[in-house]
Amino acid sequence: MKKLNMVKGILQKGNIVALTGAAISVQYDIPTFKGISSVLRRGDPVCHTNPLGFGYTRLTNPHKTIDYIIHFFDVMLNSEPNAGHFTLSKLEEQGLLISIITQNIEGLHQKAGNNRVVELYGNMFEFLCLQCNKIIKLSKEEILQLVVDLKKNRKNSDILDKHFLLECKCSGRIKPNIVLFGEPFDQNKLNLTRELIKQSDTFLVIGTSGIVYPAASLPWYAKKIGKTLIEVNPEITAFSAIADYFIMGKASDVLPSLL
Repeated sequence: MKKLNMVKGILQKGNIVALTGAAISVQYDIPTFKGISSVLRRGDPVCHTNPLGFGYTRLTNPHKTIDYIIHFFDVMLNSEPNAGHFTLSKLEEQGLLISIITQNIEGLHQKAGNNRVVELYGNMFEFLCLQCNKIIKLSKEEILQLVVDLKKNRKNSDILDKHFLLECKCSGRIKPNIVLFGEPFDQNKLNLTRELIKQSDTFLVIGTSGIVYPAASLPWYAKKIGKTLIEVNPEITAFSAIADYFIMGKASDVLPSLL
């Protein structure tokens, strides 16, 4: 109780930047990187979570790719913000939270009401032109229609080309605006996150395993430059030993109690 009260006092001073991972959403079955049931590890992860593996599987076993995409979007589209997300939204509304840096791609922070969100690995509702860098945003309804189309045409491998080998008006190829393993990371985005951390007093780490870089480097950076590091996680991570305060538990339970 004493530790919780101390953390409450720190958060009420504001000037917070939060880093969130998949475990903030586990109650809605959005998988974590380490989770056994993770969508990122469904089947053989080499087949789906890096560009070469995805491309090879699409060519040699398109039905496997179709099933994976259907499962991926089914999990993501059936998710809703929980109490953890809404607490962060409230912190922003009260002027205490500078920004959220998230590893998640499903847009639940924005759905909960947060406006200042840096999406490190992209957004599942966006497609990116590889030539002109134009971003095309799709609505949830458009993504749902895509999934319905895939389900109806599971046996037709050409359905993948219809949805995932699109062309931009500039004739460039379009891909989902998500960073897969092995793809280059936007250095400008990483620089932005570091600038946000510099502006803060407190770095709040929520539901991230500390395995995937460059996101995993940010708590170490915050600690190095003297920021107060608070971690909320359902399990001990690589950051727990360096955190000024570590609170074990689900974000949906812990964060509302800290507000």
